[in-house]
Amino acid sequence: MYAGRAWGCSRRTGSGAGGYNEHVHGDAGLERAANRRLASLAMPDLPIVCTLSAADRSGRREDLLPGLLGTASEATETEWGFRFRFDSSSGTTLARIAAVLDRERQCCRFFRFALTVPQDLGPVWLEVSGPEGTKAFLADLAAQSRS
Repeated sequence: MYAGRAWGCSRRTGSGAGGYNEHVHGDAGLERAANRRLASLAMPDLPIVCTLSAADRSGRREDLLPGLLGTASEATETEWGFRFRFDSSSGTTLARIAAVLDRERQCCRFFRFALTVPQDLGPVWLEVSGPEGTKAFLADLAAQSRS
């Protein structure tokens, strides 16, 4: 217990920017809360472009999203992109996911990342979204990861 509440629970209240009332329990509640927060953020109007050259993308494929997405056990389409599931048994570590996200932030500035790491070594979910056109860009990357 922490401050009278279990660690798995959170309450956020308020009004105005980002304020809402909710009580969250478990993975499903955390996921719904994260989705509401993401949906409430305005998508900046950044160009859908990777700043790496084709040679750099090809040479660093395993260190970027195509290499990471190849280890995902599931991909689900969302309104603005995709959600990818990484099972704890897949060997894809949080350190690898974080390293890939850090590299992608440098060359694909239009991406928005949301990482959900549940308790008890449950599957990690990575949501990748962005402005209009991001979903098609990600679908192409996912196809590259399978080839």
